Amino acid sequence: MMKRKTMGNKIVRYALLIMALVIAGSTHLVSQAETEDTKAETYGVWQPKPAYVNNIRQTKATTNSYTIEWDASEGAEYYKVLDENGNLLKTVVGKTSVTIKAKAGTKRTLLLVAGRTTEEGEALESWAHRVYNIKTTPKKVKNLASFKKDYIQWRLKDDRINIKWDKNPKDEVYAEGYKIVIYSADGKKKLKTYASTNPYLTFSRKDVKNKGFKCKVAGYITINNKKCYGEWSDLKTIIPGAKITSATMAGRYNVRLKWKKVDKAVKYTIYLCENPFDPIENRTYRKIGTVKRNKTSFVTKPLTPGKSLGLYVIPTVKIKGKQYTADKTWYTHVKLVY
Repeated sequence: MMKRKTMGNKIVRYALLIMALVIAGSTHLVSQAETEDTKAETYGVWQPKPAYVNNIRQTKATTNSYTIEWDASEGAEYYKVLDENGNLLKTVVGKTSVTIKAKAGTKRTLLLVAGRTTEEGEALESWAHRVYNIKTTPKKVKNLASFKKDYIQWRLKDDRINIKWDKNPKDEVYAEGYKIVIYSADGKKKLKTYASTNPYLTFSRKDVKNKGFKCKVAGYITINNKKCYGEWSDLKTIIPGAKITSATMAGRYNVRLKWKKVDKAVKYTIYLCENPFDPIENRTYRKIGTVKRNKTSFVTKPLTPGKSLGLYVIPTVKIKGKQYTADKTWYTHVKLVY
């Protein structure tokens, strides 16, 4: 005899099915066998997403990349690294670190997502973790030892040299400090490496006295307690002015200058400045003579009395077949009486 279908029978069967789902909480899908009252139906069971990505930190920076690491997330099979707009940069499988290419001097905000795929092919992903200030190292500094910006001063009395430079205007990062390397004028010998937390350096070295030098600068940032250096500037060649040893009268309004020979000089050009105390961008210079390299003295034509004048002896040197001319960084001040 066949059993009658009743609403009570259906309720009992559904109650038994729900109990089976609760008890088998780790089951992904449960299939109910067909009965006379139901067709085969599939019920999904809630599945946890991978844990939120934690402890994201930058561990390295170069001029063209940055490296980040993070703690493994429970249940994760892969990680996605996205930019701040949600665009995918990289998918990482089997590890918890990644190096991503980027331009020098850039600073980024990143999003990290942990994910896994179910047996049925469904992607389950955590909420995105946002991390700020991921950096590459700085770009080249600008205006290193620029005479026009008054970024080179060479006090010949004690061979005390001051050089300055500017942050690259395209940098999104700020250097925490700088490394400065000083070479001989021909570039063959490294003389000294300096460090500075400011965009300038003052030093005095007998090695460069009356010879000149080359220098280069790189900024750095600190990542994971390590200094990561940016792009090096181009080598800058700096030649000293001639050190004037005496300025004496050689007539009523004429001045005789004498100076020390500058290494590898091929000639000396003498300039007159009638406003030497003005800012450097407002000074005007007038060439008043040139002498050959074997000469270390010069007599001016009559000068204007009563004015404060600056006299410069500027050498041109030849190094490895290339000529360099010193900047007008040092002068002798004279004021002739009427």
